Amino acid sequence: MLPFSILGIEYSLGENKINISSLFENSERVSSITGIREVYETAKEAEDLAFFSAQKLLSKHNIDPDCLIYVTQSSKYELPGSSVILQEKLGLKKTCGLFDLNAGCSGFAQALILASCLISNFKNILIICSDTYRKKLAKNDRSTRAVFSDGAASVLINNDPKIIIDKAISQSDGKSHHMLIQKRNESNSNENLHMSGRELWNFTRLNVVPDIKNAIKNFEDKNIDFKDIFIHQASKVVVDGIKSEVGGKYIFHENYSNRGNTVSSTIPILIKDKEYDCNNNNFIISGFGVGLLSFTLAIKKFK
Repeated sequence: MLPFSILGIEYSLGENKINISSLFENSERVSSITGIREVYETAKEAEDLAFFSAQKLLSKHNIDPDCLIYVTQSSKYELPGSSVILQEKLGLKKTCGLFDLNAGCSGFAQALILASCLISNFKNILIICSDTYRKKLAKNDRSTRAVFSDGAASVLINNDPKIIIDKAISQSDGKSHHMLIQKRNESNSNENLHMSGRELWNFTRLNVVPDIKNAIKNFEDKNIDFKDIFIHQASKVVVDGIKSEVGGKYIFHENYSNRGNTVSSTIPILIKDKEYDCNNNNFIISGFGVGLLSFTLAIKKFK
């Protein structure tokens, strides 16, 4: 993996802001557990939110990306991959390299690894993460409707060598893939998303927590000073659980209460909300969920 820089991040949320208190009876109890007060829902497609966030980002930079990495599990079409749709909508050049990643909550970390491997061939890489999970949810499912938000985040990567992925750690547990899943029925129609929160937390506790500790140790062993950790904003119970298990003086940034769980885009949205300067800091990111998969990255200043 090669060094790179992050030129900018922009995001778009679903146009309808929903207060969790309006969804269910005794919804305050649900919110006290999830920590989520508001979620966002769209009547549009994931590709639309992706376009809005990318257009917002590219309008601020006089750059024509030569590569697009699109991360989603909410594609409008079975095929083709949505990167070609976005290439046309955004007016990207026809020589633009296109990559589609079918990835969930670990998707941004996966895309960042891919971008750092591609940066020797492409000078400017646009990563877009976009999901509209609320279309997948059963109306009476409190465990999902009080958590997931529709949103997209766009991140512009450049080959100016300012930061580098110093260590990448991944975990997978394919035998537990059914703990967060959307099946198709016999008529080939999509069923509602199913999520087993207890089993997902077990995966996080047994796998993600040790990986974050490993990334921390990597920095400490090299005397690299850092304090900032950006983890997937699954919910309060998950974020607080990880903070408690990891301990220490680190800052675990949070924004789930007024953003909800936007799946693949939670980490870049969080970084943007905190106005964090990625290019001049050492930090850790960790995405985990669907698969079950996790990717934890220790990112340090290159110069």
